[in-house]
Amino acid sequence: MLYYWDGYNLKVVLTFVIMIPTLIFSVLSYQYTYQILEYRNLKEKEITEAFELMNDVEEIFALTPQEFFNGYEIKHSISTTTKEATIHVFEYEGYDFVYIENTE
Repeated sequence: MLYYWDGYNLKVVLTFVIMIPTLIFSVLSYQYTYQILEYRNLKEKEITEAFELMNDVEEIFALTPQEFFNGYEIKHSISTTTKEATIHVFEYEGYDFVYIENTE
């Protein structure tokens, strides 16, 4: 029996030829969208943590010098050359911050 290409068989083959790349691109775009959302959620979490840290540090800077010295351990203290201020370096949640105390 001799097999020949009629219009119907050609339509089926062309449909599969078009469908396979479309399916591949659909899966890849879904994966790409998922990675974008995962990255965005990670960045959003980091930004939220940074804002919380900034709020905590602003509260620390609002303390009086005595409250600050009683509450936090000073890593380094540097006196300015004009003796107008003393710079205190302290660590908070793994970050180093500078607290400037006016001595005059």
